[in-house]
Amino acid sequence: MDSDSLQDQYEREQYKIRKNVCIQNPEYGKCEGRRRLWYYDLSKAKCQTFIYSNCGGNGNLFFTRESCQEFCGKYNWKKNRKGGRPRMAVFKKYNLSA
Repeated sequence: MDSDSLQDQYEREQYKIRKNVCIQNPEYGKCEGRRRLWYYDLSKAKCQTFIYSNCGGNGNLFFTRESCQEFCGKYNWKKNRKGGRPRMAVFKKYNLSA
């Protein structure tokens, strides 16, 4: 298995893990607290703040914009034409200066 195949496999696994988090709408939670956290907004393709109750909710919540961006924002999420479900576009970078 060459390094490109390993990299592609890694990217596919990362997508599967992150997809289940990053496509969810933010959930307030089940407690009475109020805390401003970050979530990934798929429709705007960026991290935004929301109010969280400090318990419950789902995985699409982050303590900082940077952690949200690192987890969800590094993928170029696009909507699939057939069902509106997102798919990932992976772009390979090549260094042409040699």
